[in-house]
Amino acid sequence: MTSSDAGRAVMLGEADVINSASPIERELLGVHPRMYLDAAGFERLRGAGRDALVGRAVDSLIEVADRRMAEAWPPQDGTGDYRGAGSDLAALALGYRVTGEGRYLDAAVAGMRSFGAWTDWGIDLQFGHTGHGYSVALDWLWHDLDEGAREEFVEAPHRAASVLFDHWRDCISGPVYGYLCNHHTVALAGLTGAASVLYGEREAISPWWNLVLEKLRCTMAACSADGVSPETVAYGSYFSHYLMRTLLLTRALLGVDLLRDSEWFKAYPTGLIHHTLPRKYWTDRSTFMMFGDSDGWHWYGPDAVAWVCAAEYGDRRAQWLANTLDEYGANATPIERTMSLGSIDADVAPLAPEAEPALETFKHFEDLGVVMGRSSWTDDDASVWGVVCGPSMGAKAMREFRNPVAGGHMQAFAGTFQIFSHGQFVICPAGYTQKWTRYHNTVLVDGAGQLGESPAWFEDLPFRAGHACPRMLRADRGAGYDVVVGDAGAAYPDELGVRVYLRHLVYVQPDTWLIVDVLETEAAARFSQLFHTGFGLEASEDLPEVFSGRGESASLVIRSLAPEGVVMRTERQTLNYTDGKPTHELDLLTIENSAAARSAVFVTLLVAGNAARVPSAAEAVAEYEDGRLQVTTPTHAFEFDLAGGVDVTG
Repeated sequence: MTSSDAGRAVMLGEADVINSASPIERELLGVHPRMYLDAAGFERLRGAGRDALVGRAVDSLIEVADRRMAEAWPPQDGTGDYRGAGSDLAALALGYRVTGEGRYLDAAVAGMRSFGAWTDWGIDLQFGHTGHGYSVALDWLWHDLDEGAREEFVEAPHRAASVLFDHWRDCISGPVYGYLCNHHTVALAGLTGAASVLYGEREAISPWWNLVLEKLRCTMAACSADGVSPETVAYGSYFSHYLMRTLLLTRALLGVDLLRDSEWFKAYPTGLIHHTLPRKYWTDRSTFMMFGDSDGWHWYGPDAVAWVCAAEYGDRRAQWLANTLDEYGANATPIERTMSLGSIDADVAPLAPEAEPALETFKHFEDLGVVMGRSSWTDDDASVWGVVCGPSMGAKAMREFRNPVAGGHMQAFAGTFQIFSHGQFVICPAGYTQKWTRYHNTVLVDGAGQLGESPAWFEDLPFRAGHACPRMLRADRGAGYDVVVGDAGAAYPDELGVRVYLRHLVYVQPDTWLIVDVLETEAAARFSQLFHTGFGLEASEDLPEVFSGRGESASLVIRSLAPEGVVMRTERQTLNYTDGKPTHELDLLTIENSAAARSAVFVTLLVAGNAARVPSAAEAVAEYEDGRLQVTTPTHAFEFDLAGGVDVTG
């Protein structure tokens, strides 16, 4: 039964109680549109006086609609990734509501019929995209469809969401508890979308809403105050966009506001800014430094969420981020802007990170043990670096949960670091690969890697079962230098007998890094420092412990200072995707102790420069003896006591 008027919707609502106090029960029964925008909201989008910022967002969505009309609707063949097509339904509906052109309505109806013919939308990501996009389109076009069409189009999301609801209610799916994983929030948004459009139009929708709210509360409780996802930027943006959809709809329709006081979302835009590359290199495929699974680009937004955060919290940095991503064409998925159309507030003045009060160029995200640093916010040739040493799903989640709430898009890479300098990566991320430690810039012990290694998914079971986690011990900023110390020893299997692995990273602005690894094992072992470089390196003819090279825009020199007699070798390493097939290659420099030992201290110096002139290792001179390290650069002098810390003069 489908209601065609508010009176019948009230009858359905009275028999389908959520809590008797929600707006969708008391004020919005039978009212459409009600998802993100109401009738007055669409009037503002059509108005000649609409803000230019909103206008650009609308225009970008019309472009999505135009592109979709030029493409065929996908069949249900089980072989393709058709998530985007499901989301695009909302852009077609918007095109019709804003322009009044019937071609958009016809295309939306055709798409809804195509997806309605599918017998199965799944219970994961495809369901999330199709369930949400379809529901938004149906809500926005409700009064432009006749009774027969509404009856037809209500059936498909009801059938598909019922399958998802039954699966989640029976607690037989991993994503049910994956509160910090994109697979949870995307599927949840699909159910939220269906509940939003179908309440009052189909019987027994209130249990859907109650499940949505229960899972939403669990997700928000699992989030830390850092504003960084365990899945980092790429999958983290996926996670955040679909979580924001559910937050906005539950607030508008249930009257439950879990966004207003969210410390995670308050910190999220600034966290993203700290992960950005120099602005000159922003594109829709390369804007952020990313750890964990990523093929180099950020997939979703993140301007849509940043615009919502700017309006919600008066966050001028968030407004700057969203506006600048739009200006640089660095938005990965304009379709996500459907959720922010009713939230964009052009009156929030953007504030760039370099504007006073300037944002620090050094940031420690304590929950995940992530540290990000840079030499400048404005220099095109600036160096940006990051290091990770912490619990894979975050300290808060590790304390409070035993199920795998963060999924498996992390990597077995405690102690790893990346460097982007002079326009390219000089120390590279692995990308979207199998979860082998050997793909990352950390240490192998007798050729073996860390706990969690797996062909496809990072396996955090040992840590969830009580094994100690890696942790960040120190993250300090000085005058022209930064010091980071991570304890990565707990990341290794017990059978390797790793007693100590302390990774020290000292950064001297603008282009010098010192990596000091203190290692100790129960039995003699061979330790391998790994450096995946952005281009090939060659050994110096004069100094065998020095390797250097140049790429398209940058150069790098790596010098081993300790221990004596190390073995240094280069190779071209093939990295495999999660299906086991080769995905790409990276240049790798390995530094090993020449003979097995129970303990060793590796001291390695890295200096970056532009491609026109490879820096000399002599530009930074280091001497190491008996646990004390002295480093001299043109601007600083260091005294490094491995037992006591770092003293800097200069």
